Amino acid sequence: MSDIFIGRDGIRAGWRIAIFLLLLVVEGVMLFSIISVAGHLFPGFRRFVTGGALFTPEKTIFGESMFVAGALFAAWAMSLIEKRPMDAYGLPARSAFGGRFWEGAAWGFLAIAAVMGAIAASGDLQIDVASTGAAAAGGLLLWALAFIGVGLSEEFLFRGYLLFTLARGIGFWPAAAILGVIFALEHVFNPGETPVGIAGIVLFAIVFSFALWQTGSLWFGVGFHAAWDWGQTAFFGTPDSGMRASDNLFASAFHGAVLTSGGTVGPEGSIYTPIALLVVFALIAVRFRRPAIAT
Repeated sequence: MSDIFIGRDGIRAGWRIAIFLLLLVVEGVMLFSIISVAGHLFPGFRRFVTGGALFTPEKTIFGESMFVAGALFAAWAMSLIEKRPMDAYGLPARSAFGGRFWEGAAWGFLAIAAVMGAIAASGDLQIDVASTGAAAAGGLLLWALAFIGVGLSEEFLFRGYLLFTLARGIGFWPAAAILGVIFALEHVFNPGETPVGIAGIVLFAIVFSFALWQTGSLWFGVGFHAAWDWGQTAFFGTPDSGMRASDNLFASAFHGAVLTSGGTVGPEGSIYTPIALLVVFALIAVRFRRPAIAT
């Protein structure tokens, strides 16, 4: 019977993943309960968390910071059970917000800028100024914090502990493929999302997994992810996976063929995004030489 639960590396990968997910669920229930109580005691807090526009930097910062804290706590608990350092799960503390992160951020912004340039060259884009002065600066800063949270939460969830653990059971790339599909399915119910946009999300997952494979950590992918989302949402003011946001610098409107403009999805639904990601994939292969990492 013990063979069902214990393998040569200790607790089998499937059970470790189940424990990790259970911890996340328990944390989520506890957080929801606390928020519900706080919402009844302080109505202003409830409006901050759930009211107003669909997609604001303040709500995103709150939600993502809670999720990042929960995911890191669950991974820390698993590290104690597994007797291995937290760094093994893809976010080495010594590299936090270091060179890899900022290089990824530069690549991410340049990639979304290139896609927007291609859409504009196709005649499918109109950009207007949405905010100026202190309002613009405040919005850009708040969205930067928000999307760092998004980058950390999504990269660590889909390419951190779960990928590390599943890869030890079935291999890195099969695990990356499974989690990439789940990553794409998470976006299915975003308002305005399309099949082309979902296919693009799968390609993002492949690129981010490849960046982890080549660099040995998630920090490049976190920076790229954060800057790409910040560029399209806060800077260019486009839909982000179908969702419109507030507090952006510019406001972008798309017209013409959906294949090139992206339509309701925004630039992630444009044919130029997979082209840009394929270029990024090739550049990662040239730029980074894969270190020896445990899989």
